[in-house]
Amino acid sequence: MLRQFLNAITKIFDLPAWFKMIRSTEGDMGYPLRLVAALVLVGALLQTRSVEQLERWSQRGRFKRFGIGPISADTIRRRLAQIPPAVWHQLIRQVGQKLARNRTWTRIDGLRVVALDGVELFVQHSVTCQECLHRTVQGMTEWFHRIVVASTVGPRRQAVLEWESVHPADGSDKNEGESTAAYRLLATLYRHYHHQIEVIVADALYCNRVFLQKVLDYGWQAVVRLKDERLTILRDVKGLLQQALPVVTQQWGQELLQIWDFPGLSWGSMENLRVIYWTRTVTKHRRGKTYRGQTFTKVYHGWALTTCGPAVSAETVWRIMHHRWDLENCVFRQGKSTWKLAHCFGHDPAIIEALIGAQLAALTWWIWWSTRDILSPALAQAPRIDLLERAQENLGFLRTNYQEWWCLQST
Repeated sequence: MLRQFLNAITKIFDLPAWFKMIRSTEGDMGYPLRLVAALVLVGALLQTRSVEQLERWSQRGRFKRFGIGPISADTIRRRLAQIPPAVWHQLIRQVGQKLARNRTWTRIDGLRVVALDGVELFVQHSVTCQECLHRTVQGMTEWFHRIVVASTVGPRRQAVLEWESVHPADGSDKNEGESTAAYRLLATLYRHYHHQIEVIVADALYCNRVFLQKVLDYGWQAVVRLKDERLTILRDVKGLLQQALPVVTQQWGQELLQIWDFPGLSWGSMENLRVIYWTRTVTKHRRGKTYRGQTFTKVYHGWALTTCGPAVSAETVWRIMHHRWDLENCVFRQGKSTWKLAHCFGHDPAIIEALIGAQLAALTWWIWWSTRDILSPALAQAPRIDLLERAQENLGFLRTNYQEWWCLQST
C-alpha cells in the first residue's frame, strides 16, 4: 500500500523536480541536503513523533530504498536549518496547483472556496528564537508561533494551498497582527491561484472593510462571520430581522433550518453588501434510563457578511460558512492531534518552516489519496489511521529505488 501511495504522489506531483531545487553549496561536505529533505518528508507522511524516532528508524535501515543511512537527530536538525524555507513553500504550491489543474478541488454549489484562519503552535516558556511571538499570562512570559493557513474547503476533501507566518513587530514589544499576515497570504494566493479561487471565507477576525476591499481588488468574493455587536451594519440588520420572513425553510428529520437574506446594504464606502442570518433548531433525545422518552431542543444561529451578488443563493452562503469549519477540524485539529503539527521538532525558524511545510503537504496528500475514486473498496472504507499503520509496516519492505527516482544523489 505504501508503494502505491509513494508512486502516485511521485508521478502526479513531480517530486523529482522539487528535490532538484535543493542544492548544497559549493564545497559543502556535510550530509546531503536532499536526503535530509526526503527523510523529513517521508517521516511526515508516516507521522513520526520526533526527530529521535527518525534517527532510530535510520539506524535500523528502514530508509535504505531512499539512500539514507544512519543519521543522528542533531545532524537532521543542523542540515534541515540550511534548506531555504522558500523550498517548502514551493512544495505546498506545487501540490495545490496540480490539484487545481486536475480539477480535484471540492466545490460548494459550483464555487471554488478557500478558507483563511490562524492557528497557534509551539507554546513554551523557556526556549525561544528570533521569530517567536510573546505574551504575558499570569505573570509568566509565553513564547509561541502563529501561522495563517489557506485551504480549500468542501464536502469531500481539503487541500492546503499556502501558509504565512506571523512575525514579531520590529522595534516594538507588540506582535504583528494576524490580519497583516493574512494580507500577505492573499497576495501570494493571487500570484499563484488567481483564476482558481472564487470565494474567500474567514472568521469574525477578518470582518472589516480593509479585508473585504482587498478580496474584491483581487477579483474574488468574500464571506466572513459577523459577530461584533458594535458594528453598525449588524445593529441595523437586527432591526430589520423582526419584520423579515425567512427565504429558506428546510426540515430534515429532527432538524429545522431557516435562513434570512438582507441584500443591498452599505457599510461606509462599501455598497451592495449582503447579510445572511440562519437558525438551526435540533431536537435530540436525552440519554440515560432516567430520561427515557424525553427530548430537548437546541438552537444554533449565526450571521454572515458577504460581497456575493444575488446569483449566489442565501443557502449557498450558509453552506460556505458551514464548511469553513473544515479548516478547523480537518486541518488544524487533525494536524495537531495526529500529524504532530503542534510538536516543535527543532526551535529554529528554518526548521519550523520546513516541518510545517512537510506536515501540511503530507496531510494534503493523504486526504487526496484516501478520497480518490480509483481507490480499492478495501482501502477506501478503511480508517485513515489504519492506512498509516499499514504504511509504517511496509516501509522496510519497499523494492523501488526511490533514491534514483527522486534524484536524491549528492549534488
